[in-house]
Amino acid sequence: MRIEELSGQLCSTLSCGEIVAEGPPESVVQVARSHTGRILGEFMAARRA
Repeated sequence: MRIEELSGQLCSTLSCGEIVAEGPPESVVQVARSHTGRILGEFMAARRA
């Protein structure tokens, strides 16, 4: 089985997400749909405090 086939099977089974943001952390935190951006924003805010 090729890795692409395995990846597709895992994603259909695990409900993999979609890429909604890319770029530097400061850009990703600006994307409201990004779960990663939300967590990253909290992390960055805590480091500034």
